[in-house]
Amino acid sequence: MEIKFTKEQYRKLLDIVYAGITVINGNREIDQHLEEYEKIVQYLYSFASQYGFDSLVYYNKDHKKYFTTQKFEENIEKLMEEFEEKNFLETLSLKLAQRDIADEIEGQVQIDKELVLQRLIERQARYKEEFQENGLQHLRFNKKAHTKSFNLQDKSEKIEGEGRILQLHIRLKDINPIIWRRILVKEEMNFYTFNQIIQKVMGWSGFQQYEFQIHGQCISEQTQEDLWEEYTEIISPKEKTLAEYFLQPNDFFTYTYDFGDNWVHEILVEDIYEQEEKRKYPVCLDGERRGPVENIGGPWGYMELLNIIENPEDPQYQQVIEWLGQDFDPEQFDINRINKELMEI
Repeated sequence: MEIKFTKEQYRKLLDIVYAGITVINGNREIDQHLEEYEKIVQYLYSFASQYGFDSLVYYNKDHKKYFTTQKFEENIEKLMEEFEEKNFLETLSLKLAQRDIADEIEGQVQIDKELVLQRLIERQARYKEEFQENGLQHLRFNKKAHTKSFNLQDKSEKIEGEGRILQLHIRLKDINPIIWRRILVKEEMNFYTFNQIIQKVMGWSGFQQYEFQIHGQCISEQTQEDLWEEYTEIISPKEKTLAEYFLQPNDFFTYTYDFGDNWVHEILVEDIYEQEEKRKYPVCLDGERRGPVENIGGPWGYMELLNIIENPEDPQYQQVIEWLGQDFDPEQFDINRINKELMEI
């Protein structure tokens, strides 16, 4: 069977062959190269002169082999660098996410495998988002750490003692476009106060129940009768402070509001600072979009509502607009109003 290529096709084939053999033998020593692949590469390179690509592939008589020229490699390596960077960040995101989840479930007696997998996917997505926005700028190596060898933080020094300020990233799960907030809070506050802060920055009414899940513990104002899992111990939010969990950059926990709509907030510790005497806490630093409408059926109900108000032709459009009001803007984010309300806490 004879396979023929046009000159243009053969030129593309050279790129494919070079990329393929780089992946297969790139991390091997020369004497460990897989010869069966090398023979095919050499055979394909042998046609370069016939296709007029002497400037890309040449024959070395001393080694009795074909080699690619610098000109060829400069062109192909632009494509290779794009792949290598993406592959590196994909792998790094996965490895860091696996490390984090392993730390979080360490010591837990009962593990929900589906929940762990979901948390792994979500954590990897967070790392990928960080690397896409900032590259490796915020990645630090902590030689003193036991299991947590990497931290996404702006400072490599760990701040000890009282007066620590946590920079937290709060992201509402299962909502697209993303609704998020970045806040600074005192580590010494209890979870009852922390609940009030989240209520303010997200725009919740505070009429529904809530719970924190942190380091395998459930912190809530619920009673034991409210829970399905009999083995779950409930800790009062007034009895625990954030400081008691010795949080470090890249630690992750959740806050769920309204068990009917099930608004799950993913909370990431981004950084830790020393308290500034003249600065008031808590404070909201940044964010995007207003919080969802309550009693709407959770994330999926809210996203359906957004689809309706974006389509004036929808049969429910007029009814929904009358209910929400003409001024309703899902993209609105009033940081000044939020910080004014935080001053009341």
